[in-house]
Amino acid sequence: MSLGACIRNGGLLDCEPPPVLAAEALPPYTLVDPGSDAAGDGDALSGDTGAAVAAPMLPTDMAVTAGAGPTSAAQLLLPVGSVAVALEGFASVTATVRVDDSGASGGLLSVAAVFHREGQHSRGPAVIASSQADEKAGRQTIRFAPAPEHAGEAVHAECSIAVPAAAALNELVLRLPAGSRLDIAQIDRAMVRRLDVAMVAGTVQLSQVGAGHLRVAVADGTISARDVDAGEAAEFVVCSGAIRVCGCTAKAIRANAPGARLAMSDLRAEALSIRGCQADIAVRTVAAKTVTVSTSRGAVALDGIAAESLDVRTDTAPVRGSWNISRSLAIAASSAMVQGRLSLASEQVQTAISTSSWPVQLAVDSSFRGCFDVRASGSIAKVDLAGTTVHERHPHWTQGVAGTGSSSLRITNANSPVVVTAF
Repeated sequence: MSLGACIRNGGLLDCEPPPVLAAEALPPYTLVDPGSDAAGDGDALSGDTGAAVAAPMLPTDMAVTAGAGPTSAAQLLLPVGSVAVALEGFASVTATVRVDDSGASGGLLSVAAVFHREGQHSRGPAVIASSQADEKAGRQTIRFAPAPEHAGEAVHAECSIAVPAAAALNELVLRLPAGSRLDIAQIDRAMVRRLDVAMVAGTVQLSQVGAGHLRVAVADGTISARDVDAGEAAEFVVCSGAIRVCGCTAKAIRANAPGARLAMSDLRAEALSIRGCQADIAVRTVAAKTVTVSTSRGAVALDGIAAESLDVRTDTAPVRGSWNISRSLAIAASSAMVQGRLSLASEQVQTAISTSSWPVQLAVDSSFRGCFDVRASGSIAKVDLAGTTVHERHPHWTQGVAGTGSSSLRITNANSPVVVTAF
């Protein structure tokens, strides 16, 4: 069965294809040897579907079987171009994306789904199952949704996508409703150029996943990722919930967690960008050229950060951590504590820290050579660096140089002390 559906701007548009009724039983597509006489015009064949199937397999139309027991749908696609799979309106969805190591799909991309109704029902639910090919755009869009007659009923879906090892997809797009769980594992960058996942609410788990460009967005829920390898960019978005990433490599890594807790570790990137708002941010063991962090409340912990530049902007979120910097460190807070350990990876590191009402405690690498200007209006400014020559010394202001060098250290605070020591 091939019916129209489309996805635009990440959402579903209702194209109103006729539902597959529970009483209807459509024969599955019978796979045949393309070289045999039976293959003829490529139509589905009747007969014994349990007979031996010759390889290689052919792409198929959507095959839907309904009647006694769960309703099922399946389709085989060429593993090229763009494929979009969307499930909408189900009470819950369990979905998996795996590599077809067994070769059961004959080198084709397999999309299979099973649907069942909650409670005691002798027949499976009626579903809207549609598959539409846009040859000009090179995209196949597959959509599943409960039929309107099940409004108010809990219809559940299980969907599995098997990707052949030799796949060369330009894009794999997944759109899932609230109450979803998605597991993606062992997908290689060569198989999928762009992997785009959006979920209303639920959990996304990634393990050993590669893509040229990866984007995972969950409005309310959790993203857990381990050993991610994204060539150009990896983007993680959770509005409310949590983001947990352990091991990610990409040219650009972006995390947007306006109301979600964020914990990331073992990151390698040219540019790492983190945006938060209300919840805690914890990042450790990072190797990057540039790291930027922007948030409002919560706590910011940045440990084991090795970067050319680190830029942190916050309102009241305290900032602490250990940083190995080769070019610049900038921390700007409206009113928050700053506590850290600064190692210098070059002889020209520019450091600027500003806050108010909370103390600043900074331990600086003993190799620091350059000028310093530390001010704490209404409080005490203390600098204890080796080999210093002090030009201005006041209870609230200390200015001078430490040795001869091109580094600089500037700290401003209001109504709270600043203490700078060496290690």
